[in-house]
Amino acid sequence: MSFVDHIFHVLRSSSPRDIVVEHGEKGVRTTSRAKMLELIASARSALSKSGVMRGDRVGILGKNSSRWMAIDLAILAEGAIVVPLYARQSPEELVAIAKDAGVKLLCVQTRDLGDAIWALWPEAPVVGFRELFDAPARSAAPTARRPDDVATIVYTSGTSGTSKGAMITYDALDFMLPQTSSALSELMSQACGEDRVYHYLPMCFMGSRLVVWTCLFRDNAIHLGSEPERILAEVGMVQPHYFLNVPILLERFKSGVDDAMAARGGPVAALYTRAVSGGGKRGSAPDRIASALAERVLYPKIRARFGGNLRFLICGSAALRPDVSTWFERIGIPVYQVYGLTETTGIVTMDRPQGGKTGTVGFPLPRVELKLGEGDELLVRGPNLFTGYWNRPKESAAAFSAGWFRTGDQATIGPDGRLAILGRTKNILVLSSGHNVAPEPIEQRLAALIPGLVDAIVVGHARPHLVVLLTGEVHEDAIKAGIDHLNDELPHYQRVRAWQHRRTPLSDADGLLTANGKPRRTAIEAHFQAEIDRMYP
Repeated sequence: MSFVDHIFHVLRSSSPRDIVVEHGEKGVRTTSRAKMLELIASARSALSKSGVMRGDRVGILGKNSSRWMAIDLAILAEGAIVVPLYARQSPEELVAIAKDAGVKLLCVQTRDLGDAIWALWPEAPVVGFRELFDAPARSAAPTARRPDDVATIVYTSGTSGTSKGAMITYDALDFMLPQTSSALSELMSQACGEDRVYHYLPMCFMGSRLVVWTCLFRDNAIHLGSEPERILAEVGMVQPHYFLNVPILLERFKSGVDDAMAARGGPVAALYTRAVSGGGKRGSAPDRIASALAERVLYPKIRARFGGNLRFLICGSAALRPDVSTWFERIGIPVYQVYGLTETTGIVTMDRPQGGKTGTVGFPLPRVELKLGEGDELLVRGPNLFTGYWNRPKESAAAFSAGWFRTGDQATIGPDGRLAILGRTKNILVLSSGHNVAPEPIEQRLAALIPGLVDAIVVGHARPHLVVLLTGEVHEDAIKAGIDHLNDELPHYQRVRAWQHRRTPLSDADGLLTANGKPRRTAIEAHFQAEIDRMYP
């Protein structure tokens, strides 16, 4: 039984409980198991009428919703391949991905999104969500599939900035979902069905989609968030046991508490500072006293902002700063880290209960092997690997070395098998929001927009946004005009938020360039650490 068959079995149960609860500005909307099956059946009917057949690629473009989930399952049930797209990407990027995948149909949530696609691609095979669910329901068992059939193609940025579609098979997903289900059962000490799970990350991403599928797989309702600015308010309403995060949200929460405590001043601010920055329960006697007192008068109020049920947080997609991890540990909220990539079906390693260690990202999944290659690059082998990039045989071959997937991450593996990620061997920047950004295209565009520019080095790995170091005899007004022009062309996560400029270009003499003029990014960031830090107030 594939994971799709299992999910359909769960939805067909006679349980009266809702399976999806959507939170938004207009209130709460619930979807029962029976209603979800009805939505899937209508979408399947519309897909079939549109000529979608087994193996065809079908795109989904929209925000998190029960309808998004229903379309996803309908496509899978028809034996077609799901191509999820990120609603906040630029229309140009969305069209490029849809064309590359050769989508038979592109399911679009809103008229505005459809119009943006049609403006660039008049013959785009766009269909609205509403049209899909207006079709008469057609109930049928999911189409039979082979383990090596591709279930979904998830696009991820490459070193050139060109999106590549990672092909994820049923075999990989049939391996992964029992792993995530078992891990949550262990963390919660219960088999299934009763967890309160909040989810706000876009479902087009592999790790995010795993959360949604795992909830369905475990017969567990999922509470879907709406907009980023509503996350903390919705968490307070949902009162979840746990939810998946990207580091930027945890960083912002810590920063908000730090600012609030500093504003109070006096003994409260002093106690807080000593409790969170001292040695804690393992520190000196004053540290232990401060920690115990903070646990009585401060920490419960901080934890209360997450609701009264929170047991732990899960964090993935990018590196979590050690100081943030330690802070959450101090206030009594465990943060379990997950490491993986789209190409590894979202997960390679996970923290275990009571096994988290600051600066590390857990242990490999069962049957997943790790080793270090040249330059300590992390190599992965196991049933969780993708089968290659869609229509890109050269890039697919280059992604593997003798059957091991090359992650592009520099790592260490402890004697106990615990993994720590040190940085990137490739040039992709992974923001603390989880977005992947190739710096070279942005740097090249800046060079074209700013006359006299010599060097442009985009920085942002494990940071909340991009900044840039610039050199050359350039006027500040020209820099501002060039960056403003660039930002108008780019989606929000690729925009440059600050810059530092010096007139003297980089050179190989100071070790900042290679002999053939390529930037040594690690050396540059170390050399300009103070300037970079000033751009992140």
